[in-house]
Amino acid sequence: MRSINVSSVNMCRRVWQSCLVIGVLLGTLLLAACASPSQPPQFFILQPLAATTDAATSSAVLGVGPIAVADYLDRPQLLHSGGGFELQHSDLERWGEPLERGIIRVTSENLARLTASPQVQRFPFRQDSQPQWVVRAVILALDINAQGQAELRVDWQWVEQATGKRMAGNISRFEQAAGDGPAAQAKAYSELLLQWHTQLAAEIKQLTLPE
Repeated sequence: MRSINVSSVNMCRRVWQSCLVIGVLLGTLLLAACASPSQPPQFFILQPLAATTDAATSSAVLGVGPIAVADYLDRPQLLHSGGGFELQHSDLERWGEPLERGIIRVTSENLARLTASPQVQRFPFRQDSQPQWVVRAVILALDINAQGQAELRVDWQWVEQATGKRMAGNISRFEQAAGDGPAAQAKAYSELLLQWHTQLAAEIKQLTLPE
């Protein structure tokens, strides 16, 4: 009967314990690396860019909303078109607010500046103070293609609140060059929205002209 070498057994046991400790430490480090990104996300917002006008182009109380966005835009990340049918995004480049709310905010501020309306309300409207004219819209596209061109496509309409009649509307498309990076992307989107809002202001001026 062979004798057991106690020193060899103890050595193997120490080696096994050391490997176990190293494995646990490596696993902990890997979990920590996965849970904590090495770079914090950046946040961006749309900005109203219209200049304030002194001459009122509409004396009507205006309303903005509802404004909906296409489902593919309803996410916190900024999107880029990868060409063809592909969309790309980075989890590190995010909107500072839901895109739909940001568009409603900028639309109301730009319209207030462009029309000098006495009041521009945001949807949902107060029961005791209803706007006379309401702009409703669906943002069909808002992205940047592989060639660096920013595009906005929007289905919009001015509605007379009292009657519910659609008085003006269109599917409009705006396009312009965008710079590099997420901040330039947010700026290009803000400029595209200003082009659309300038069109809205011109339409409401015609609708509210005295007969």
